[in-house]
Amino acid sequence: MTRWTSAAFAILTGIIILWPADGLPEGSVNPGPMSRAEAFARAEALTALGRKMFFDPSLSASGKQACSSCHDPNHAFGPTSASPVEMGGPNLDQPGLRAVPSLRYLQAAPVFTEHFYDSEDEGDESVDNGPTGGLTWDGRADHGKDQARIPLLSPFEMGNKDEAQVVAALRRAPYADAFKAAFGADVLDHPQDAFDAAVEALGTFEQSSTDFYPYSSRYDAFLAGKATLTAQELHGRALFEDEAKGNCASCHLSEPANDGTVHKFDDLPKAYWGNLNTDPPFNGRKLGDRPALTDAEIDDIVAFLGTLTDADQAGR
Repeated sequence: MTRWTSAAFAILTGIIILWPADGLPEGSVNPGPMSRAEAFARAEALTALGRKMFFDPSLSASGKQACSSCHDPNHAFGPTSASPVEMGGPNLDQPGLRAVPSLRYLQAAPVFTEHFYDSEDEGDESVDNGPTGGLTWDGRADHGKDQARIPLLSPFEMGNKDEAQVVAALRRAPYADAFKAAFGADVLDHPQDAFDAAVEALGTFEQSSTDFYPYSSRYDAFLAGKATLTAQELHGRALFEDEAKGNCASCHLSEPANDGTVHKFDDLPKAYWGNLNTDPPFNGRKLGDRPALTDAEIDDIVAFLGTLTDADQAGR
């Protein structure tokens, strides 16, 4: 356990962590015992702080790249460009290894597991869905605060050489006083504690329902019984879910290398290849096989996908 309480964890679980009567360790940034009201207030404070950090380019080595540079709220917290990868690093000249994902609707993602059983009966292990869950496409992180560490220190993303460089930027930030108010007056004098606090604030912001979980699409309204779908959209939904037709989860292919050959999983560090599900139907189709979908069926799936757009993204 870290030296300070996750307010978001306290709220989501209803658990308030109490510390021994002999007090907190000297220099600890843990807020100590909190009532439910205090936990909610702290979560609001961390959300506001995390929001400022999310849009702050000074937290990158280049001074020009914020979290929002690749996760734009006007694009469902995904990239603004159509490029296959985004550029980063101290000079913004280093390409990333893969496409940038949206940060929306990650709260339901389970932790990474090699054997995932999706059944209403928790004891039913008749269908092993294989590796699934986790964040960052490959299961390297299970929680927002763990994911937030990666781009801050990645040499081809925000490009900071270490945690101390991030903390040095925090000391100069216009919200430094708010940071100290949330985590302790001397927190910025302890680089590791300050860095841990920073990613906690970012992770808390990414739990903001207004920003990240609006559930405002027409499909959400349909599921709630407040809207209808056209016949084409309903057919597209069926095709989307049909393993013998759309099977949409198996349509992400590797890019060819410069020599004209395809290197399997070339966008993923080899250490994480074992996290990928390569069992059928995720193993793709053979060259020369008849396409599973007709052009008309593809159009229907596209029509269904259009119903998934949140209201704040419609028309963009």
